[in-house]
Amino acid sequence: MSTVTVFFSGTGATSENHVHKSYAAGELVSVLAKNVIGKDNFDYIQVDGVGSGNLSEWKKQTLDNTYSALLGQLAGRGVDSNIKHVINLLTGNTQPAGYDYKSRASNLLSASKPFNRVSSAFSAWKAQRDELALDLKSGLNAQMQMLSSERQRNPVTQLNLIGWSRGGVTCFELANALLKVPSLANIKVNIFALDPVPGGMNAFNNYKTLGPNVKQIVCVFAQDERSLFFKARMPNLHKSTKFYTTLMPGRHGTLVGASRTSGGSKGEHLLLGPGFVTRDFAEKILSSWGTRFKQSATLNLSKEQILELYKKMDGNKSLYKKMHSKVYTAKNLIITTTSNRIAAHSNFPGLKKEFDAAVNRHHFDVLNGDTFAINGKASALC
Repeated sequence: MSTVTVFFSGTGATSENHVHKSYAAGELVSVLAKNVIGKDNFDYIQVDGVGSGNLSEWKKQTLDNTYSALLGQLAGRGVDSNIKHVINLLTGNTQPAGYDYKSRASNLLSASKPFNRVSSAFSAWKAQRDELALDLKSGLNAQMQMLSSERQRNPVTQLNLIGWSRGGVTCFELANALLKVPSLANIKVNIFALDPVPGGMNAFNNYKTLGPNVKQIVCVFAQDERSLFFKARMPNLHKSTKFYTTLMPGRHGTLVGASRTSGGSKGEHLLLGPGFVTRDFAEKILSSWGTRFKQSATLNLSKEQILELYKKMDGNKSLYKKMHSKVYTAKNLIITTTSNRIAAHSNFPGLKKEFDAAVNRHHFDVLNGDTFAINGKASALC
């Protein structure tokens, strides 16, 4: 049995966000990807978010399909490229794709590109670019040959997906795309989605309903996000899919570790609780699904530690309430959505603030000793 874990960053986010000024302890998806054990692209795959500047395009096993940061952030352009890249790595697809290695090399060397196009320095730069292009072609082809052999010898039987924002919705889209690939259609899929938001304009085609290949899904939604055109999505599920849903105090980025009081880049790092609780929950669940992490790098919070963090969240209710007037869209207008910002066609427990004595459903379940909420044991999810 071969298990692969895929980490999808959110819009504008990259693998380097494990260090970022808005996150006291790093952005959740990039932190987990940094701490995973295994071989890159074989045991785990990390994909930068759309609109992040195409920093990882040079190593993609798919046709060159880059977009400006603006198109990526506003319209989600590049999602299809990310999905195709992952599918190629899962299948070990070695079919020629006509990659533009010179363009990839040019992007990697753009900082040293001379302004004067008729200078000897520019000629030297072109020679360096051409050499790098050949190295990229050789390296990526060799990787796919090894990957193809590995996938034939040890096919992927389970896929664990985690993603934030559009990365979360990409998990849904990928799960459905797998059903159209004969060699991948029977893979068992597990999903941990962090405030999955497709965006008012998006490049998604099939994310509102999930099929029977999704065995378990956990969705954590931001309770205090109010941005316009920023409705999160809870997909319709197959009757056999086991699920867990809950809200988490804070804005869209707070639950993945944006710990400043604004929920963004301003204010003090006072709101660490949502990020730590969500990260701990994700680490435990992914581990139960078979993803391997460096144990020294995981939080491994006890029940008492989780409850202490929730106690602090409860004490910071006024700070979370202030976030309601801060928005990502229409930034100069104090116009927000309603508190009911999750699009869901069925009633899912925990998607409304209905636990008066607790911060959210997860807090309620931890208080009551629920094994899944405390330890993330997949077998305990009913």
